[in-house]
Amino acid sequence: EAAQAALGVGFAHVGVVDQSEARCWLRLEGPAAALTLAKLTTLDLRDTAFAVGRAQGARLGPIAGLIERDGRDGFNVAGPVSTAEFLAEMLLDALPASD
Repeated sequence: EAAQAALGVGFAHVGVVDQSEARCWLRLEGPAAALTLAKLTTLDLRDTAFAVGRAQGARLGPIAGLIERDGRDGFNVAGPVSTAEFLAEMLLDALPASD
């Protein structure tokens, strides 16, 4: 009740729908991880702007997804299961060329 009063709204019920099976998770790790993701999103992924522990919804090319930073060079990327293969291909294509 205190939360409702503070927000100035009242809810009859609140529901939670588990959609975890509707999401795929991909891991991107290494010194070029932020650079690779930066090619696909407009988020500022520099350490000072996107700290370890932060997660945020983002467009990854045409896909609505989620980016989570779980280490200096580690990111988890989530997107709809139906786009898993396409998302993986976009990440591979965005990798810097090796010499």
